[in-house]
Amino acid sequence: CEDLSDASGPGTASQDAAVAQLRQVLRALAQRNAPAMDAFIAARLRQAPGDGDKMSDDESSEEEGGESDEDAEDKASRARVFAFLADTFSGTAHAPVAEGATTLLLALQHPEASVRLAGLTAAKKSLASGDCSAPAQLAAAVLARVRDDDAEVALTALGWDKLAALAPAAELRAALSHLIGPGAPFNRWEVGAAPVAVRGKVREAALRVAGHAMVHAHPETTEEVVEMLLAHLLVNGRARKQGVVAVKLASNMEHPLFAGLKKRFQAWKKEGDDTEDEGGKSPEACWALNNAVAAQLGDNILAGYKGGAASGAGLLAVLLRCSSTLLQVLVLGYIVVQGKGEAHLSAAGALSALL
Repeated sequence: CEDLSDASGPGTASQDAAVAQLRQVLRALAQRNAPAMDAFIAARLRQAPGDGDKMSDDESSEEEGGESDEDAEDKASRARVFAFLADTFSGTAHAPVAEGATTLLLALQHPEASVRLAGLTAAKKSLASGDCSAPAQLAAAVLARVRDDDAEVALTALGWDKLAALAPAAELRAALSHLIGPGAPFNRWEVGAAPVAVRGKVREAALRVAGHAMVHAHPETTEEVVEMLLAHLLVNGRARKQGVVAVKLASNMEHPLFAGLKKRFQAWKKEGDDTEDEGGKSPEACWALNNAVAAQLGDNILAGYKGGAASGAGLLAVLLRCSSTLLQVLVLGYIVVQGKGEAHLSAAGALSALL
């Protein structure tokens, strides 16, 4: 394995057989000791071709006028090494990534954000190819980037359309909760770490994954998704677009607490002053949506009580589990005014406890 560049490209029948055998040996070694194989591949990607000697300053100055034959051969040799390793470890976590001169799995854990981004691109391509030999391992590595300290990396991970389908429900729910779950900080990244617009896009993307992809891929997470969306349903100046996204997602969910929300949302869009950029509506229009949302949730809870105390109490309990105190106050206040009997008493008691 001293010169892998000789193992790439056409050769005689005996050479091709030797190369095939070498590939099998490397794959077998990778299964036995993955960290050692990652280190070996990274070393080969960084190793200078040929004898590895660098040009002296005099030689370098002589070659300033253009690329020498030796430089051209060096590049070709590097390309052959990369091609051999790429063919050998195609579809595995050991596939080489040019950026960072490392392997796919290590690229996803690299300290430089640009290398992690390259790793995400390579991982998504590998998983989409259908011949990935370690889908669970790569999917877990991609999912880990949802919690990345770099907002662009997190946004790229969230943008993968197969994330919810391949990631286990519990791990996906935990990753999304880190961004939009109860108690998640509004500013996930410190000021200056990422543009405000990018931070907002990450939260919006996380909401879309939860409210659409995750609930379809893992129906058992429906109640958790409802709580996530409830926490972001109100539209305000700090997170106007984010709130609109949450309302839109909730309106498309089949859940008794969100029944009828689509009709109210569509009516609000028609009356609004800016349907193209839903994040740019006036404060008055935003509060009109907040009031419509609170009224619809209140009506649904009241309808639940009419169908049976247990049903209404169950929907009320869902509302009270969410982390948005303001939403709870708006809905409870609506029920106190509009409701009667047990619904009125339960809402009044809950509202009194909040205030």
